[in-house]
Amino acid sequence: MSDYNNEATIHERIKKARTQKGLTLLEVAEALHVTEATAQRYESGNIKSIGHETICKLSELFDCDPGYLLG
Repeated sequence: MSDYNNEATIHERIKKARTQKGLTLLEVAEALHVTEATAQRYESGNIKSIGHETICKLSELFDCDPGYLLG
């Protein structure tokens, strides 16, 4: 996927933002106070509903607008 437009899912945007910041899943997990497996499930789409607080924490971590992650 060359461009993350409105067709990209929240899960794809989380992964893209993480990799652009050069962060590992473990680093994201530690920042969110969750397990690495949970952080991976956010990216894979196995967790269908990501809470508002988590979206805000991710946007701070990735230095992006929450609206970007939400699409």
